[in-house]
Amino acid sequence: MSREIKFRKGDIIHNRYAGHPSIKYFIYLGVSGRYVNGLELREGEGIKKCQYYKSSMNEMLDGKPPFKLLDIQMLLM
Repeated sequence: MSREIKFRKGDIIHNRYAGHPSIKYFIYLGVSGRYVNGLELREGEGIKKCQYYKSSMNEMLDGKPPFKLLDIQMLLM
């Protein structure tokens, strides 16, 4: 069963695939063909463009989605 994740341009996404804390979050910019485009703040390198396969957005990692919309209100509490 496939589930479709829908993000909006400007959403901050938590990337559970990330192996390094500096790429744990990215700003969603949209979809182009097979890729999801975003911006991430890389330690020591500044803001860089990032791309993920669109198909990986719908996979599961340990029973949970690997890419999750960050709830900003939870961070502000």
